Amino acid sequence: MLNPEQRQAVEHGVEAGRAEPAAPLLIIAGSRLLRDIAEQISLDPAFTIHDREDAADLMNLVRHELGYSKLDSRFPAKATCLAIYSRCVNAQAPLEEILRTAFPWCAAWSVELRALFAGYVDAKQKQNVLDYDDLLLYWAQAVTDP
Repeated sequence: MLNPEQRQAVEHGVEAGRAEPAAPLLIIAGSRLLRDIAEQISLDPAFTIHDREDAADLMNLVRHELGYSKLDSRFPAKATCLAIYSRCVNAQAPLEEILRTAFPWCAAWSVELRALFAGYVDAKQKQNVLDYDDLLLYWAQAVTDP
């Protein structure tokens, strides 16, 4: 799937421990792979990919729609919400555990965060959008399922 130049750049980035310079190539290669096998993994091949900033903006939109931006007490900011969501997804750990171990100052918002994350997932599905966490999950599914 990767041409020789892309493969060399990815391998060089991984060997040197520099994931960030190779990340755009990994995203390109990964999205190409997912589009090629989309129907086999129940994915619409016309998906778009949100980078971290776009994902945070969508999270913030859902946050606002739920009224969390107008609460008397300050609800966690969009970047914090996305970081919590991402940690839960990538660690495959329950929200309460992630809040307790990594974001204790947000623990009082667990019910609201759960609703926010459900709304975020729903918004992504309606818009046929994948974020970077979704890419990782689908890549894992692609390499583990026969």
